Amino acid sequence: MTLDARHRSIFLKSLFLATCVFLIYSFSMGSGFKTDDRYSIMMNPLIHDFGRAGEFFKQGYFGDRSYYRPLVYLTYAAEYHVFGENAFYYNLDNILIHIANSLLIWALVSLWLPGRVGFWAGFLFAVHPIHWEAVANISGRSVLLCTLFSLASFYALIRAFEQNSRRWLAASVAFFILALLSKEAGGVMPAVFFFYLICVRPAQLSWKRLAYYFFPFAVAVVGYLIVRKFWGVDFIYAWPTLQEQALGVLAFLRSLITHLRLMIWPVDLHFDRSQAVYTSFNNPEILYVVALWTLIIAQYWIWRRHIQPVERLCLAWMVIGLFPVSQIVAAIGVAPGYISTAEHFMYLPGIPFCILLVSLTSRMISAPFWVSHRPMQVFIAAYMIFLIVMNIQQNFYARNEVVMLEQSLAYQPYNARLQNLAGYLYAKEGNDRKAEEHFELAVRADPFNPSPRISLGKSQCDQGRFGECLVQYLSVSDPGPFGGLLNDNLRYPVEKLEAKIMAGGRVSQMEWFGWGMYQSKIGQPAEAIAALENLLKMNPRHISGLILLASVYETSGNIGQARECYLKLRDISLFQSSIFNYVVERLANLRMNHSEAFR
Repeated sequence: MTLDARHRSIFLKSLFLATCVFLIYSFSMGSGFKTDDRYSIMMNPLIHDFGRAGEFFKQGYFGDRSYYRPLVYLTYAAEYHVFGENAFYYNLDNILIHIANSLLIWALVSLWLPGRVGFWAGFLFAVHPIHWEAVANISGRSVLLCTLFSLASFYALIRAFEQNSRRWLAASVAFFILALLSKEAGGVMPAVFFFYLICVRPAQLSWKRLAYYFFPFAVAVVGYLIVRKFWGVDFIYAWPTLQEQALGVLAFLRSLITHLRLMIWPVDLHFDRSQAVYTSFNNPEILYVVALWTLIIAQYWIWRRHIQPVERLCLAWMVIGLFPVSQIVAAIGVAPGYISTAEHFMYLPGIPFCILLVSLTSRMISAPFWVSHRPMQVFIAAYMIFLIVMNIQQNFYARNEVVMLEQSLAYQPYNARLQNLAGYLYAKEGNDRKAEEHFELAVRADPFNPSPRISLGKSQCDQGRFGECLVQYLSVSDPGPFGGLLNDNLRYPVEKLEAKIMAGGRVSQMEWFGWGMYQSKIGQPAEAIAALENLLKMNPRHISGLILLASVYETSGNIGQARECYLKLRDISLFQSSIFNYVVERLANLRMNHSEAFR
């Protein structure tokens, strides 16, 4: 093939790959800002003022002390400066970066393997539906940029090693730093290159060469950590105990089985995937997880002599790429009792998987036992069409944020973050009933999180149910950063209920209970007792009312009345063990500290 013909072939293949990606992701390009975009773009004053770009490097990604991704903010600021809040162009940039990553995979693999393996590995990566979450959501920008610069760094480092070039080495280190500034996962690339040398270039290894090539990366990592420490972005969500961490890692290994299945058969993809953490080592599923991974490692050991060097590199690359999300470095959760196993976690580890799959398929096709390649070719074509169709389906879901969330919640109704977000979207549409439903599920999943409880109270307030609203607001024990919002929200239902009571209007049981709860909270026991007694006139067996009234009597020193309330509670809660045990405990405490009230 002449040079011109080769260039033409590369151009046409690149055009084909890019066209396929655009066709697939065109279905989600019209979607607006979703999920984290509201904080990172729409409500972020730094993004809106390009002159403050230097401040991106002085704070965490979400304004906290954990994630450090200033380069992502820099791209958002540039887009906002040019396109404003037109989400189409932000989505377009995600797609362009994904195409660039796919082409870089092609270029990288072509350095190792001859023939068409490089192109088909890049193409498989480009159309694989597990990447929908990273590409079709603007918030996936961090993993896209991190992958782009990681691949560029890898490519440049191989060139530097081959040509003994300082320029290529400098370029590789520069790209590595950009990867680190995009997402923390970029820090694994020097380890990947080390395994590249061990697996693919073992004859060229020497300690002197290793020190020469890896010293600049060590300096870059140390400098990166010093910068983060200096700006205070150095917080890590650690597991409380080693046992919990071990159970978290086992849960990750269980989720990895699902991820590997999704890489081959992606039929139940959904946004913000999560996995329940095992609560003890007695869970029988742990035995299944350990046995399966033991079998996989044993099979690798048995077949190790038949595995090609590049395939061995891919296996090591997958393990290294998954390390940052393995729950070993930090606890990555979405709700109490659940770790995050989002599908975008597989974006970077998906690269070696695609290379491995294409390499093994190529070896299988070229095996001598095949009489005809036609059936295999038909199967591969059908499989690629299947992947493209599944990717298009997920992009349809991603086009509408509510639809995307509802699809995900059908698989994981316990995800408090998504329930809260879905409630917010329904409230924004004016569908208060649907919003309340999601907020209630969020509170049930994460009862100590103040955000969904305040949102639930707001949705009830918007429906004129001020008593229920007050109960939710007053049940927030620690509002944290939402203290100002809670106080502002509390003012309206208090004014409405007070006006209703003063006017002699008809007050419901829940309104009397909420009012009594409010008066107790602000230190007005007489008003609280009056409200709760009105409630008990309407419903003498109102358990929550009796508990609160007994508590108010007790704290105000009226021990005899408190005792009477607890005795009533004991009589009506015989078949509710938790309440009955609580009442018995309170009566015993009263008897111990106020024996005169029991004579």
